[in-house]
Amino acid sequence: MITLDEAREIAAKRLKNIGGCTEYTTAWCFCSPGSADCDGGPDAPVVVMKETGECCGMPEFILQHGGGERLREIRL
Repeated sequence: MITLDEAREIAAKRLKNIGGCTEYTTAWCFCSPGSADCDGGPDAPVVVMKETGECCGMPEFILQHGGGERLREIRL
């Protein structure tokens, strides 16, 4: 299990301007300010799995990992 800070470091390698995070039961989803609804491209949200630190996009998180229950919004 990785920490929020470790997950943020992992996400920062793919997403340069992290403005917020949504915590789910199995992952954290990091997004740029104003781009939470983006499905692709350089500003698309980055999901980091809590167990492994693996990165994926939101569609993959939902379809291949089953999504998860939303726990809280985190302002970074």
